[in-house]
Amino acid sequence: MLHAQPEPIDIIFGSETWLTSAVFNSELNLDEFDIHRRDRDGKSGGGVFICVKKIFKSVLLHTSKDSESIFVKINIPGKSPVIVCSAYRAPDLSFDNNKILCDDILNIKSKNNKCIFWLSGDLNLPDIDWEFNTITSHQYPSSINQLFLDLASELGLSQTVTEPTRGDNILDIFLTNNLDLIKSTKVISGVSDHEAVIIESKLYIQTKKPKKRKIHQWNKVNMAKLKSDANYFSRRFKVSHQKNKDSNINNMWSCIKKNLEQIIEDNVPSKMTNSKVYQPWITTQTKRLIKNKNKWYAKMKRRKDDQSKRKYQDYKRMAQKLARRSHDSHVQNLVDEDDKGNKKLWSYVKSQRKEQTGIADLTDNNKTFFNAKDKANIFNEQFSKVFSTPCDTTYPPPDPDSDIDSLDSITVSRNGVLKLLLGINENKAIGPDNIPGTLLKSCAHELHEVFTIFFQKSLDLGQVPDDWKIAHIFPLFKKGDKSKAENYRPISLTSIVGKLLEHIVHSTISTFFETTQFLSPLQHGFRQGRSCESQLLTTLRDFSNSLDKKGQTDAVLLDFSKAFDKVDHKLLLHKVSNAGIHGPLLCWLTSFLENRLQYVVVEGCLSNPNPVLSGVPQGTVLGPLLFLIYINDIADNLSPGSSLRLFADDSLLYRDIKTSEDSAILQKDLDSLQVWEKNNKMEFHPGKCQLIRLTNQRDPIQHVYNIHGIEL
Repeated sequence: MLHAQPEPIDIIFGSETWLTSAVFNSELNLDEFDIHRRDRDGKSGGGVFICVKKIFKSVLLHTSKDSESIFVKINIPGKSPVIVCSAYRAPDLSFDNNKILCDDILNIKSKNNKCIFWLSGDLNLPDIDWEFNTITSHQYPSSINQLFLDLASELGLSQTVTEPTRGDNILDIFLTNNLDLIKSTKVISGVSDHEAVIIESKLYIQTKKPKKRKIHQWNKVNMAKLKSDANYFSRRFKVSHQKNKDSNINNMWSCIKKNLEQIIEDNVPSKMTNSKVYQPWITTQTKRLIKNKNKWYAKMKRRKDDQSKRKYQDYKRMAQKLARRSHDSHVQNLVDEDDKGNKKLWSYVKSQRKEQTGIADLTDNNKTFFNAKDKANIFNEQFSKVFSTPCDTTYPPPDPDSDIDSLDSITVSRNGVLKLLLGINENKAIGPDNIPGTLLKSCAHELHEVFTIFFQKSLDLGQVPDDWKIAHIFPLFKKGDKSKAENYRPISLTSIVGKLLEHIVHSTISTFFETTQFLSPLQHGFRQGRSCESQLLTTLRDFSNSLDKKGQTDAVLLDFSKAFDKVDHKLLLHKVSNAGIHGPLLCWLTSFLENRLQYVVVEGCLSNPNPVLSGVPQGTVLGPLLFLIYINDIADNLSPGSSLRLFADDSLLYRDIKTSEDSAILQKDLDSLQVWEKNNKMEFHPGKCQLIRLTNQRDPIQHVYNIHGIEL
């Protein structure tokens, strides 16, 4: 039905939805809408929903527990809000339950007297003549019919549907307290045994059209020409580099970036995105049948003869059958398609299991913000709150006479760079520098010498291009109120080219640490040959041994608050230096952490930049390794007999408890960790720390443990 409408639909009221909790909103394929549902619990049938375009600010106002009704509030800048209600009255509903439905509607309307009110749904009341507010037949008790007539009268509601919506009866209603705002009401061909109702309102809500963006059509590239241009640039770059030994890394990167952008511009066709919703299984044949169905519906209404009715019903049945068959065929094609890793299939599955929430209008300091730029700035301020204040301590340099092995520099190999370029996942999102992975992988053989020269220069100079120190942050909704910025988490995108060099640095440092055995054996996170499973096996072995001996183990699950974001850069570099990283490589890591900026992107608009004051850079390859270095000394002052298990920032402290003295030692270790926490500008979250007591003893040793004075 929706595909046949010339004008876009902004609000969809649905009754008898037959939805259950097993059906995800995403499976309804209404990605442009916020979907508010009230499903029937315990038995099939029934249910109501209201779907509101995401460009409007809609808030769930009330979901009735005792009646099949749902209320949504739509805020309109500078005007009265609109309260919309979708309701369903089952034919066998008792008088008392009918009264509950009416009372629910009355209560919500009474609490929002100044609002525009729209009530829509299937009330199954064919006895009522809504035009004259009279009861004309007695299919249902007069008392039930009178309930709804009294409700409409008390609230000043008028019915706008004047044509039959099922057979010869008007079962579906659209009641409003302001008829002047309704331009037209039409009954059109539906998708069930009821026809659909289209209401056109005079209410105008100013909205911004989605910002179009340019996308490149890599499937239409002349690959031979693309590689030829890349090869020509590579030869010129090598000659230029031999003549001019540029010592400014930003100038070199600017040259590379400018030429790569020109190669894309000259060789890759592009188009602007279309905001029109497209369902790939709606075929030309399906559209034709829908058109014929609508045509015969109009003829049936005009002629009112059996032949037109049969013709309409035939086309309606064929359109529904073909649409279902086309959808099934589309999914089957995804299964059968020779697609590496079944990306398209799993993308489809994911889309059906996860709702695309988008970014709602935000509320901050009791003000509502609709503008994309304003929302982006609010998010950036929210995401920046987690940073710790930079440390002003001056740390002593490492002892020059120390016998600790050191790593001062890295030599970049052409084969290594080529392997990295060929291993790029072209489907990964483009970073702030707009250099796509598709170009880098397609022209790996032509460009790998360019990047080998550039990477080596960057490492030798100890400089990271400013472009690589910019992150674009995309807010992703978690749960709760969509209008609160704190209910979103940041997803960070950085330069793909920058991450290639990070891979080289990461691999070299990791190999160095394996040789020097610098990283604690307690740490199982982000390390080759170790995993969550290896950590679990080690821990369960200790617990099992204790239980076999009829012992007791007290374990404390420790939770850091925003650990990755609170890492102090100055202290981190001091720890990196003590780990044996010196010379140009230490300068490069210093440059990597300094002067970083983050922008939040909302609806294609960039926020103002905010400096990244602390934390390991999110969305980078080196971030996890740098965090392991930072947290590596956390267990240094623990008592013998106490164990700490680490998986990145997830920590588990435990000890076999044989006497009350062991409990006191475990508390002392907790105190020691709190000292480490303070010295390293970390922060435990006591409310999320948990105590687990493992024992098969009848009378275990009891002890109260605490963190920050809060009992666990």
